[in-house]
Amino acid sequence: MYLCLNCGKEVATLPNGAIRCPGCGYKVFSKIREPITKTVNAR
Repeated sequence: MYLCLNCGKEVATLPNGAIRCPGCGYKVFSKIREPITKTVNAR
């Protein structure tokens, strides 16, 4: 997941070679780490 620092839109996947926000055209993105899902064995 990528987050646009200008408009705050979340972009899941960026097309090849494209680093612009599809909403506002801003170039800088902040990468968001996806939540880690852990499986816990019940005893």
